This record gives sequence, structure tokens and C-alpha cells, in this order.
Amino acid sequence: MTTDKMRAHLSELRSRGHERCVVCAPSHPLGLRVEYHVGAGGVVHAEFACHRVFQGYPGQLHGGVITALLDGAMTNCLFAYGIQAVTGELTVRFVRPVVPDRVAEVNARLTKTFRRMYVLEAEMIQEQVTVARAQGKFLKRPMGDRAEAL
Repeated sequence: MTTDKMRAHLSELRSRGHERCVVCAPSHPLGLRVEYHVGAGGVVHAEFACHRVFQGYPGQLHGGVITALLDGAMTNCLFAYGIQAVTGELTVRFVRPVVPDRVAEVNARLTKTFRRMYVLEAEMIQEQVTVARAQGKFLKRPMGDRAEAL
């Protein structure tokens, strides 16, 4: 699939079925408003400013925010492939503290595809050092009435 086609899928699925997402929706009044982009090799990436308002312990970004950013990157990576799926399992490894008031980069890539399940990996990098890694298993989102209730 071409990068242009992946960008079109990402834009369409994010706006059509994810317009209220707390991580990536641009109009969410309380959201993080992260803008994910498709890069080389189908890797989806974004930058996040790590504002101090998102810290947990003093001088450290909250682990839940880090996890949401990694999960969001993997979800948007699937969007780039034209896939709508929900997180079935997510494992996060916090390698180093994420420092507030410094930019971090989040990257995600699709690593395995099964019939209804997708395995992805994501990482967060700050100042050229990996600070967190994640692996997620995503299940294809059901279509129809049940999907609307999700």
C-alpha cells in the first residue's frame, strides 16, 4: 500500500469513527489532540509536548498518559492500513521517566496480522532515548448495531 493511500485511510478513519477520541480528536475539549502521521515503511508517528499538567510524580509524566499515547499510536497505525480495531491486550514497559516540558516522539508499527487480530509495537522516545515501549493485540472492530454501542 502506498504512503499516500495510508495517509488517506488514516485521515478518513480518524475523522469518521474516532472523532471523539480523548487522545487524537482535534476538537475534543479536554483531549490530548495528538496528530499522528504516516511515515516511511508504514510507521505512524507523532510528537507530544509532555506539558507539566500531565505529570504524575513531580518531574515525571503520568504513566497513564504515556500508555494512552502508545495505544493511540497503535490505533492510528491500524487506521493507516484501513483497519478499525479495539485494544484487546496492551503491555507497556516503562524504561525511563518521561520528563515534563520536553517533547517526546511516539512511533507505532504493525508487526503481525491474523484473521481478526493484529499485533503492533510502539515506542516513546525523548531526547533520542527510548523511554517506553508497548506491544498491543487489537481485535477487529465488529460492524453493525453492536459497533455503535462500543
